Amino acid sequence: MISVVGTYQNRFIKLDKELSTDAPVKVIVTFLENIEIAEKKQINAK
Repeated sequence: MISVVGTYQNRFIKLDKELSTDAPVKVIVTFLENIEIAEKKQINAK
């Protein structure tokens, strides 16, 4: 597991460093600042 810093804006995440993988990988996104969600949607855990 690695950590990469980035910025989220307008539904996109831009990583501060380039990262390439051979296959898709699962990620966890943690917001470090308080944010207000414009549209509340239920999130279902799988």
